[in-house]
Amino acid sequence: MQDSSSKTVICAIVTFLLWLIFVNPVFSDEPFNKSGWLDGDLEDRSIIYQPDANIPGQAMQEELPVRAGLGPHLLLDDYLIAESRNVERVIMQPQRDPAIPNPIVTGPEDGCFQPYLTVLRDPDTGRYRIWYDARREDKSHSHARLATMESSDGIHFIRPPRICVTPEMKIGSEVIDRGTFYQDPSARYVYSYWQGGMRLLASPDGYNWHMLVEGVVLFHDHDITGIDWDPIRRVYVASVSTNRTERPYLITTGKKWSGYRRTTMMSFSKDLLNW
Repeated sequence: MQDSSSKTVICAIVTFLLWLIFVNPVFSDEPFNKSGWLDGDLEDRSIIYQPDANIPGQAMQEELPVRAGLGPHLLLDDYLIAESRNVERVIMQPQRDPAIPNPIVTGPEDGCFQPYLTVLRDPDTGRYRIWYDARREDKSHSHARLATMESSDGIHFIRPPRICVTPEMKIGSEVIDRGTFYQDPSARYVYSYWQGGMRLLASPDGYNWHMLVEGVVLFHDHDITGIDWDPIRRVYVASVSTNRTERPYLITTGKKWSGYRRTTMMSFSKDLLNW
């Protein structure tokens, strides 16, 4: 009986894994269109959250059923909730721990002079790793060096910081770790920075960096740039800042505004090269 039960459990697990790989939309390309998105996901459904004004509130009757799409969903409001009883939504405000020194990374001690940083946990060592912009010896305001430190708890970092080996660069410190088993070990880590647009470096260890590809991969005209990986849609996401200008190839157009302003734009790629 035990052998029979074990075989049944094993078959169920194998069946579930096969379903994940070949049927589940998180792992299958089938439900995605040529742009890598589910049909309709490119529609702009963004809204400014205003809880005091009950915005967005519950979905209107004509919007039902709500097309939620792939999760996760934060459920910050009632838009996706049809009905609730005997529950109360309580928003907890994060509090600083007075026992933890702030800031954790400083200018005088660590050379930090920009607000850009990345913190990841290394799956191999269990340590937290931070990357940030460190000032150069000439104290340039437009160019930086990439510095990194490690910590066992994310609070107390091992000093002094280590200055990474990189080509000359401007500012930015968004790092992606693609994992120990990434197909090209020399490009496990990817780092984005701005210099005439978004440029990318790659590294096998997070310390020694080389150009992933020469030149700019995504043109924009302001110095804030960052990349991340969307595990649901399985695409890279670039969040960049840009100024509205009169140059046609850089102009950003809003439906409800005009004139010169800085705004945030997003772009998507499956290979980091084509956006």
